[in-house]
Amino acid sequence: MAVAGVPPVIFITVGLIDLLYQYWVHTELVGRLGWFDRVFVSPSNHRVHHGQNDYCIDKNYGGILILWDRMFGTFVEEREGEKIHYGIRKPLRSFNPVWGNLHYYVDLWKEARAAQGWRAKLGVWLAPPGGWTDAPIEHFDGSTFERYQPTAPGPLRWYVALQYAVAVPFISHCIAVADRLPRALGLTYALGIVVSSVFLGALLEGRSWARWAEAARVAAVGVFFAVATDWFGFAAPDPLRWGFLLLGLGSAFYLLRFGTVASKEQAA
Repeated sequence: MAVAGVPPVIFITVGLIDLLYQYWVHTELVGRLGWFDRVFVSPSNHRVHHGQNDYCIDKNYGGILILWDRMFGTFVEEREGEKIHYGIRKPLRSFNPVWGNLHYYVDLWKEARAAQGWRAKLGVWLAPPGGWTDAPIEHFDGSTFERYQPTAPGPLRWYVALQYAVAVPFISHCIAVADRLPRALGLTYALGIVVSSVFLGALLEGRSWARWAEAARVAAVGVFFAVATDWFGFAAPDPLRWGFLLLGLGSAFYLLRFGTVASKEQAA
């Protein structure tokens, strides 16, 4: 659409409508919807899109209308009696959001380097699963599938949940003011949010450095928020500033005094 000259405002508006629509289809609480399943993307046919099961691979890409998948041969109905295992065939085994967004490009690069011949190398990036040879993909056995779930202590899980809850208004504020901030400030704000997510994920993964890094982060953010007269365009009232300082220093104290890292042992 962008290459064809569609105006950016239309492009962004359509994208936002598409993303907002997709919010409700990510659920197991809604079953089949009859005629609606045949025209629109619904929870039933979108569950297939996220499945690892053999029949789910490369299917149901639609955002709002499922008609396009029906037209181009990528539609399949959800099967009754076969549990869908969500996720990707190669487990990520990480809570790092940066690695979660980039790891597959690393895998593709490695596969392309190992492939023999230019057509096979190009096929890694452009061909459907199985390549241009129509070779069947490897069978998925749901009985052997294990989710990545390090055994984090209960108090540590509550700590991470609290910090993510605190991060929500910061993320919302960052999105709201991003277009008004100088690029360097906007990138700094966004980088701080990403670093926060990386540190919290590392805590749950049991990384040895995570406790100290997270303690330094919450203390630094608490101090900076308290002493700054302007938080990226937001003038916080004094009670909020000092309350956040206490939360940051208290969180750092908890981590250094009582916090324990998660075990790296995997649970099914």
